[in-house]
Amino acid sequence: MKKLILLIILLAFIPSASAQMGGMVIGSGVPAAGGESPTPENQFDGSPYTTGMVYSVGTTATELDNEGTITVAANIATFSVAFPTNVGVGDVVQYDADNSTTIDAADEYGIIYGINSDRTKAYLLRKDGSTGVTNTTSTTSVYDIFRSYTSLVNWEADTANTNIDDDIETVYDRGGDINITGEGWLYVACYGDGIDTSRPVISGWTTTASDFIKIYTPVGIAEVGTTQRHLGIHDGSGHYILSFADNGEALTIVDDYIRIEGLDIRLLYSSSNSDIGVLISGGTEIWVSDCLIDVSNPGSAIAYGIQIGEIGAGDDVYIFNNAIRFESASNNNRGIDIAGGPTTVDIQIYSNTLTCDAANAQSWGISASTSASATIDIKNTVIYFDTETGLCFRGNYTGTTTNNASTDATAPNTNEVDLSAGGVCGGSMCTFAEVFNDNADTGDTRLESGSELIELGADLDGDTPPITDDIIGQARDASTPDIGSYEYTP
Repeated sequence: MKKLILLIILLAFIPSASAQMGGMVIGSGVPAAGGESPTPENQFDGSPYTTGMVYSVGTTATELDNEGTITVAANIATFSVAFPTNVGVGDVVQYDADNSTTIDAADEYGIIYGINSDRTKAYLLRKDGSTGVTNTTSTTSVYDIFRSYTSLVNWEADTANTNIDDDIETVYDRGGDINITGEGWLYVACYGDGIDTSRPVISGWTTTASDFIKIYTPVGIAEVGTTQRHLGIHDGSGHYILSFADNGEALTIVDDYIRIEGLDIRLLYSSSNSDIGVLISGGTEIWVSDCLIDVSNPGSAIAYGIQIGEIGAGDDVYIFNNAIRFESASNNNRGIDIAGGPTTVDIQIYSNTLTCDAANAQSWGISASTSASATIDIKNTVIYFDTETGLCFRGNYTGTTTNNASTDATAPNTNEVDLSAGGVCGGSMCTFAEVFNDNADTGDTRLESGSELIELGADLDGDTPPITDDIIGQARDASTPDIGSYEYTP
């Protein structure tokens, strides 16, 4: 049944993502503002980026192109040699527009807003999403493709890739502008060149409900030749990874309207201080989705996967489709920690997989402080402790909690799935537990045939945001999705 539904979805999608010119597909694979896919008639003009900005982040500072020649006409760059599969949206193309054989102030840049399937064409726009990129006077071999920024910290600080020509860089970068009101979404596409060891703090930006910042990994064929997203397994490689060898927070969010999607965040430092994968210390409408978060500390530090601090009134938070591993030699480890929040705050925790193998008491899967009076909705989330003796669910959840699973029967309220020895597992490990236990070194928590989590979730495709696919982009069952961040596919 799931195969049929997935096939129907794929067949239905192909025509709507195929607005082409010379085989070029523009804008597919990236949701437009509000999460909707761009329509065929507006894809060629750069939708959904026509009123926004797109920048790339990757650790490679040197040029990415495969040489050959380039011709630019009507915002389309045509390459004689296909560019590499890891080139994509947000990358900067600088080129000899006047055929003077050098890159100087008289020449031009374009930011890639879309590519064709054989990687010989790229749709170029200016940094604000506007057209008017200068045509080449003739075919030229003098051009380069670069990442916009070499780390998330450099993007946040507007420290552009230093290998971009100085004459180009002065008109290409943001000029320190952190107010994007009225400019549309700001997309930050993260590439898996190597491990990003920076420590970003998203703070000081001026955003609105219509002007989000989305930090994500590109996956679609119109975005990049090869997906830059993880495959849903901890400890994998070949995709974007944010990690550093120090204690503290790997990623901190302070501002409003920030979306984090598809990152692999690792904090594996041995220390005696608290380690936090993602710290949300402020801001409204914060989304953290489709991420791998691994805070595994062999020291005595407390490991937090995600911590939601003392956020203010109206600062809603949405956490969905994440796989979170948290463990250390300390007590009090927490997969998702909710420190506080007034009654006007809504925190939604949907379709997550949390695992802990710390072998210590008093570790908690989802912990809500007694001072937190926020509305906390938890649905379709599984918490699995291997040898841990703490509580999977701890605290007062005042919202809707349904169709959750735990290894200690603490999942609250409606349609709980008990994975303990006395529950549905019948005294032996469930298939999900076997997958986790047998592959602990890779953190593979994908479901296998027979798992007790299959088709036991609540229908969330009508929620806000709708949950229609899983952590790696597989379609969810339309009526009875699986519990956890993964949807089982035969």
